[in-house]
Amino acid sequence: MQPDDVVVELLLSRQYKRTRLDQFKHFQFECTGTLDSQAHQFELRHVPELCGRQEYYLRIYPHHPLLTHPLEMGKMIWL
Repeated sequence: MQPDDVVVELLLSRQYKRTRLDQFKHFQFECTGTLDSQAHQFELRHVPELCGRQEYYLRIYPHHPLLTHPLEMGKMIWL
């Protein structure tokens, strides 16, 4: 598997009682190196624009240019 085969993404928002997914800002991690033949290191350099309490999620999902929708395969992992 290559680093381009997946998207590692941060979803960030102010914390509300009911935050909808479309209210999150999305930031994509970049591959910064290969640890070995099966493991890659991803990194995000981001300083939040907001202060105070925030809600965030990390997710990883498959990526391929021929997919009709980024989440088409339904193989997402939330961290």
